Parts: sequence; C-alpha cells; structure tokens
Amino acid sequence: MERLRKLTEADLPLTLNWRNTPSINRYMFNQNIIEMSEHTQWFRRAIEDPAQTLLIFEQRAKPVGYMNYTQRSKGAIVEWGFYVAPDATKGTGTKMALCALQYAFEEIKLQKVYAQVLSYNYASIKLHNNLGFQNEGILRKQHFDGVNYHDIYCFGLFADEWRQTQGSH
Repeated sequence: MERLRKLTEADLPLTLNWRNTPSINRYMFNQNIIEMSEHTQWFRRAIEDPAQTLLIFEQRAKPVGYMNYTQRSKGAIVEWGFYVAPDATKGTGTKMALCALQYAFEEIKLQKVYAQVLSYNYASIKLHNNLGFQNEGILRKQHFDGVNYHDIYCFGLFADEWRQTQGSH
C-alpha cells in the first residue's frame, strides 16, 4: 500500500539524512549540509505556515520519499518539490509523483502544480515530461552554485491536463 501522510517531527532525522546525501543534495538549490537544529527550526516554521504542505510518501508503511507543496501566490497554484530515499527502488519517484498529483488535483482541488528544476537534474526533467508537465520556459543561468551558473527549467501542469492524461499512467 502506498500513501502520503503529513511529515512529523519524528520524521526529521530520516528526511535530514536523505536531504544531506550527496546524490540528493546536489540537486538542491541550497546545497549546504544542514544540521539537525536548522532542520528542526525550518520544520517548526513550515508547519505553522498555511502556504506549506509537508508530506511523507510511504510504501507498505515504510517512509521512502519526501514531498512538499508551497503556495507562492493567491489561487490554487502550488510549487512542488520532492526527493526519494537514496535506497528507494527504481520507480519510487514516479509512484510518489503520481500519488502526489492525484492528491493535489483530486483531493485538495488545486488548479496547477509547477516546478523549477536545475538543468543537470536529468531524472527530474524526464519525470516531469513523462507526467505530462509542459515546459514553461528556461531561466537562463539563473542559479549560481558557488562555482557555476546553471539554467532552471520551469514546468507546469494544470488539473484538466492531469485528468486528460490519467489513463496513460
């Protein structure tokens, strides 16, 4: 059984470990190694912010991924971000994304989900394309990682587009 549930304080050590793992961290906009105190402060701020939704993806009651939605403007539009456990089986990210899109569009009735993806995160770009997201543009050399500038790919998916493509997943 697969499901999304709210992130709890008990999940913080696990999600911090995932987030700081080099294979995940390299795709973050903030690639600094985060300490537990900072992670806990972030969590406590985020759960009080109505614009933030923090979720854990579970398979057979085992946490295997982290998902968040952030509402950055008025309306039923959110930016999403996510990562899966470093030891997650192949395909976990797709399963989590499909579950998260169903939740977004069918349960909380969002109008649009969008993402910003670093240009070298090929797996995420492929995932967004496979899920039916439309490329909404490229922010050229928008992100500086301390050494190099990188493009950011912008993706968006509307609820009606999701409903049209549901049968193909």
